[in-house]
Amino acid sequence: MPQRLAGTMSLVAFAFCLVVGGFGANNALSTVIYRALVAMVGTFMVALIIGVMASKMIEENVAETVKAAETAREPENFTGISEAKQNRADR
Repeated sequence: MPQRLAGTMSLVAFAFCLVVGGFGANNALSTVIYRALVAMVGTFMVALIIGVMASKMIEENVAETVKAAETAREPENFTGISEAKQNRADR
């Protein structure tokens, strides 16, 4: 997931820089390509870091949810019928 995010975002940044830097500013082709490549590499690095952070966050959340679900299913935490019988016996 992080690599896909980084690759996609860097290609979007590259295309955006080509359009804005090339057509919008009337710069030389070498200047446009150089700036677009620099933007692509920078965006790839930032998006890769964001992707890794998001992936870790999702993994931790899923592990926590699974652990909570397993804890809730354990018989020692189930207080249904046996507790109701105990309450009736106390009366």
